[in-house]
Amino acid sequence: MAKYYVKIITDDNKIFEQVVNAQDEMHACAVTWERLRIMPKGTSWKVGELGFDEHDDDIYFGGAEVAENLAKYRKKKR
Repeated sequence: MAKYYVKIITDDNKIFEQVVNAQDEMHACAVTWERLRIMPKGTSWKVGELGFDEHDDDIYFGGAEVAENLAKYRKKKR
């Protein structure tokens, strides 16, 4: 598993940052969600392997995409 830096920005501009070990970027979002339980609606998620600053290889997800994949991740976990 790789180390990912996950940064969540809510629609009211609150910022949450977590460092997680995960299989891939979307799995990193799921692990972060399990820790923080932030509702994905209205959020932006930035995931990278180099830190919380901006990098060319960062991956961005919208809240709807994260929410959709959370359901899939939770089904796999059972």
